[in-house]
Amino acid sequence: SYVAPLASSKLWNEVKAFKDLAHFETPYVVKVHNAFEMAECQSVFYFSHPAKTLKPDNTRFKKLSFSVPVGATLHGFVGYFHSTLYGDINIS
Repeated sequence: SYVAPLASSKLWNEVKAFKDLAHFETPYVVKVHNAFEMAECQSVFYFSHPAKTLKPDNTRFKKLSFSVPVGATLHGFVGYFHSTLYGDINIS
């Protein structure tokens, strides 16, 4: 999985229209357009299935720093993933 900082006044204004904090704290699945990725994506986590242990620990934490070369307002983060489903069949 990957993440990058994002500036998108369109998405910000759509969420702001709900007039409550809960919608700003909700993750959304959207097709990203009319947005600006402020820095390159960085790798976050790698998952492997099946897990090698009987009871795997799925706790995850990672601290990232991004170098943003231009000024912009950070509205949130965009996340991506790539998954090999079976053999050469992939989804991302």
